[in-house]
Amino acid sequence: MLLETDGAGYAYQPGRWALRGITARFEPGTMTGIIGPNGSGKSTLLRLLASIRTPSEGAIRLNGKRLREHKSDALARSIAFMPQTVTPVCAYSCEETVALGRYPHLGAMGFLTQNDLKQIREAMLQTDTLEFAERPLDDLSGGERQRVLLASVLAQQAEFLLLDEPTSALDLHHQHEVMTLLRQFSRNGQCVIVVAHDLNLAAQFCDRLLLLSAGRLEAAGAAEEVLTAERLSPVYGGQIAVLEHPLTRQPLITVLSKKTYE
Repeated sequence: MLLETDGAGYAYQPGRWALRGITARFEPGTMTGIIGPNGSGKSTLLRLLASIRTPSEGAIRLNGKRLREHKSDALARSIAFMPQTVTPVCAYSCEETVALGRYPHLGAMGFLTQNDLKQIREAMLQTDTLEFAERPLDDLSGGERQRVLLASVLAQQAEFLLLDEPTSALDLHHQHEVMTLLRQFSRNGQCVIVVAHDLNLAAQFCDRLLLLSAGRLEAAGAAEEVLTAERLSPVYGGQIAVLEHPLTRQPLITVLSKKTYE
């Protein structure tokens, strides 16, 4: 399986480009972080990859075929997407919310099988949400709700997991648990793609990073190649230092000042 972009771009209005000329490959067994400042196009790129938006230029391909050439049910079995925020519109319980992830696998009768129920329970165990099973989703805190939505994505059992800031509302303990879990999925053969604001978390867990700036791909590669002061300071508009983490040996990023970088 291969998900790739070929010169992909997206314009919200004619001449108002959110992304331009993005070429990248996403393969099974890898975890890729999409990073960059606010407004750089991270979430837009993820939505293009998830076939939620259609490129204004270039193409997004899955196994050599443009996403729109795949049947919707087959695409849903291949690509799972978790948005940054979701506002509940129905009084679904948490278990019912997670069960939505199994819909691409349901047969003609549309009933959940014992295997579906097993996958739902497993996903809730993995995300530490089983205790919320009977509670309405909108009764939960932001972090708890985010973990339930992650469970729904995991229950989908797709080859490609696309997640928009999956740890943004989580405490430090659950941030580490979720990223560890996602990395384990990648090690088991799935492709994980996450939008991340926390550069240190991305450096610790991602095999590869894509750095976006003003809708363009500024750099791509391993953390130590992308996360350099020379690259990050002009992109983020401040003086940034990159050190070596004393335990992981990964890049450790800190902001030195708020002064605009020249």
